[in-house]
Amino acid sequence: MDGGESGAVTDPTLAFVESSAVVRRSLLTKWFALVFLASLAAELTNSLLVHFPGFLQSMGATELRIGTIVGVSGAASIVVRPWIGRVIDRRGRRRMIRLGCLVLAASTLSYAFIESIGIPVVGARLLQGLGQAMAMTAFWAYIADRLPEAHRSQGIALFGISGLAPLGIGPALGDQILASRFGYQGVFLAATAFSLVSFLLAMRLEEPESDDHENAGAGFFPMLRRPSLRPVWFVILVLALGFTAAFVFVTTYVTAIGAGRVGTFFAAYAVTAIVWRLTLSWVPDRVGPVRMIAPGLILYAAGLIVIGLIAPPWGLIGGGVLTGLGHGISFPVVVAVATSRAAPGERGTAIAIFTALFDLCLFGAAPVIGWIIEQFGYATTFVTVALAVLAGMVIFYVAERRWVKLEEGIRAESATVPIPHV
Repeated sequence: MDGGESGAVTDPTLAFVESSAVVRRSLLTKWFALVFLASLAAELTNSLLVHFPGFLQSMGATELRIGTIVGVSGAASIVVRPWIGRVIDRRGRRRMIRLGCLVLAASTLSYAFIESIGIPVVGARLLQGLGQAMAMTAFWAYIADRLPEAHRSQGIALFGISGLAPLGIGPALGDQILASRFGYQGVFLAATAFSLVSFLLAMRLEEPESDDHENAGAGFFPMLRRPSLRPVWFVILVLALGFTAAFVFVTTYVTAIGAGRVGTFFAAYAVTAIVWRLTLSWVPDRVGPVRMIAPGLILYAAGLIVIGLIAPPWGLIGGGVLTGLGHGISFPVVVAVATSRAAPGERGTAIAIFTALFDLCLFGAAPVIGWIIEQFGYATTFVTVALAVLAGMVIFYVAERRWVKLEEGIRAESATVPIPHV
C-alpha cells in the first residue's frame, strides 16, 4: 500500500528525518537551554556537597554518625514531598524551582560557618534536604511537561546531562578548594554561589503551556498505591540503594584507605554516563524503557563490586565507568516510565513520589550501610549492596508481570522506530 494513501510513514529514511526533526524542535530551543543551565548550576551545588561526609569526618564523626546525619536530609524531604507535588501540580513549576534554589543556598551558606557537630549541622542538613526536594522535583516535572512522549526517555536522558556533568566537575573542584587555604568553608561558599546562579536563571523560565493546574490528579498517596506504578516505585528504591552506597560512602572509603581521590571516581562516572547519553540515548525509546532497566541495574551492581574488590586507582576508575554507565541508562528510563504512567496533571506528584522514595532510601539505607562498614569493612559492604540491587531487579520484573495491566490512558512501553542516533 502506498505510504501517502495510508497516512503513515513507511520509508525508514523519511521516518528517521521526522523523528530527528521532533527531537531538534523539542530540545534545540531557548527554553531547553535555560532550564538546562539552571539545573546545571543547582546540580553543581549538589555535586560539591559530595564532600559533606568528609566535612563531618574532619570533625570526628564515625561512619554510623555520618550515615545518620547524611540521612537527615531525607527525613525533611520525605515529610514535605506530598505538599511539594501537590503545589507543583496546582501552582506551577517555576516558583517551586526558585524557592528551592534559595533554600538550598541558605543551607550551604550555613555549613560555611559550622565548626562542630551538633544541632546547627543537623538543622542545615534538614534545610538542604528541603531545598533539594523543592528544586529538583520541580525541575524534572518542568522538563517532563515539555517533552513529546515518543521521545521522553531520550529527552530526559539529554536533560540529565545537566546533573551528570557536575559530577565530573564539582568533586574535582571541591578537591582543589580543599587543597587551598579556603578548605571546607570555600567549598560551601562556592556551592552557595552556584545555587544563587540557578535562582537567577530560573527567574527567566516560562511556565510550561501544558501545565494543567486546574485538573491536578489523584494526589500523592492514591498514586503511590496505583497498581501500574507500584513496580516503578519499588525499582526506584533499588536504584537509590546503589546510589546511596556510591554517593555517600565512596568519599569516606577513599579517605579511610588513604589512596586515590574521590574526584577520580566521579569524573569516570560522569564522563561515561554523558557519553552514553550523547551517543545512545535513543536506545531506550526504541527497544522499550522497561527492558532497559535490567542492563542499567546490572552495570551499577558490577561497578559497586569493582570498587569493593579492586584497589584504587583502577577500582575507582573501573567502578566509576560501570556505575556511571548504569546510571546513564537506568535513571532516565525510570523517570520516563513513571511520568508516562501519570496523567499530565499528575506529573509533579509522580516526580515528588520518585524523589521522595530516593530520599527514603537515603534516610533508611545510609545508617545501615554505615553500620555494615563498621562491622565488616568496605569490600563486603559494596558487594552486599550490589547483590541487593540485583535481587531487587529480579523482584521488579516479577512485579511488572504480576501487577501491571495496561489500563485506559497507559500505553505499552513498545519501541518507537526509527529513532535518530544522537
